[in-house]
Amino acid sequence: DALMRHPATFREAAVLMASAAAADTAAARALEVRLRYGPAWRVGFVRELVASQNPDVTLSILLAVKEAGSQITAEESSFVATRLLSEGRAREAYLAWVLLLPPAGYNVLGNVYNGDFEGPPGAGPFAWSLQRNSAEIGQGPARQGLALRAAATSKADERLAGQTLVLTPGTWRLSLESRLDGADDEGLVWTLSCAAGRAVALARLPTRPSVDWTTLSTVFTVPEGCEAQRIELRSGSKGRASAWGWFDDVRIDPVVAEG
Repeated sequence: DALMRHPATFREAAVLMASAAAADTAAARALEVRLRYGPAWRVGFVRELVASQNPDVTLSILLAVKEAGSQITAEESSFVATRLLSEGRAREAYLAWVLLLPPAGYNVLGNVYNGDFEGPPGAGPFAWSLQRNSAEIGQGPARQGLALRAAATSKADERLAGQTLVLTPGTWRLSLESRLDGADDEGLVWTLSCAAGRAVALARLPTRPSVDWTTLSTVFTVPEGCEAQRIELRSGSKGRASAWGWFDDVRIDPVVAEG
């Protein structure tokens, strides 16, 4: 414990502990017990554990820690999910991330996580990532509850907000509530694309100027082999900084074929 608290010896001690936990069940259990009490070095250690060992080892340890009653931080779950996703294990990454969520996170779990922006923000690929100074979650105008506020930057096609999804192949509908206070057409646009390998565009949903909340929607198809997707709010191709607006109730639902 003393070695883990000292910056000069932290990394070496972390790697040794990680190796021991991966090779020996008893060592892993002893580590789980220590981590339950939330030592100050825990987040840094989890980062090193994920980086130096099979991520399944880290997941197993964190699940045991959570089962013992200790909450897993959003940062810790993000390390595991990001590593699994980088290995091309998209569905396993999502499942690991879900299993490590705090109880409140399950209330806003769906095809889009926290699509109404009322839940815990979370961290990692499957939670909203917001561009600093360009997007934030706050009280929506003429609306009860929170919403996403975003402003287009002068840089064209810049990501303002986004998260990774794991939709199955098939036809889906993206819908959301929008209130565009800025007056520029296509100053803000929602996009969907395949996340793995070559980025394949799946859908594009431009916003429209509106002083009232308006429902926008589009239908798209996820092809076979597109195991992970990205939904993003981006600056339009014109890159006009005078467009800004609010968004809420971002949903993705399956389209059921008639008949």
